[in-house]
Amino acid sequence: MRGLPAFVAIAFLALVTPACVGAKKAYHKAFDDLGGASRLFNDYVRWGYNDKAGEFIEEGATRDAFLHWREGMDKTLRFTDVHVGTANFPENAKEATVPVTLTFYRNDSLTEQTASFTEHWYLKEMHWYVRFEPWVK
Repeated sequence: MRGLPAFVAIAFLALVTPACVGAKKAYHKAFDDLGGASRLFNDYVRWGYNDKAGEFIEEGATRDAFLHWREGMDKTLRFTDVHVGTANFPENAKEATVPVTLTFYRNDSLTEQTASFTEHWYLKEMHWYVRFEPWVK
């Protein structure tokens, strides 16, 4: 009788430990995927690859608004640098924030300016999407 509780505890740990390890791996993969997605999205924005950047915004009116906004910006702004910070992505969450700093100049002034803002990302069907929030007008 004394050995039964120890056996049950060992069996329980044998069943639970792989699940915990699997969840941890999934979290780290999602975190790495978010870092890659946010860097790629902002590089696409910087270099004017609007259609490719738009793939990180869910299809529909929001993506159309983003593309329209970027087309207008292409006429007046030029980006010189982008810095994507470390994401804030709590475990067991489907949403994250990413700090971004863009350096740019307006064609009519040629004075470099900096804009810092926070992007809001969410995970849907194993794909990271960013919420479109205009940060430069």
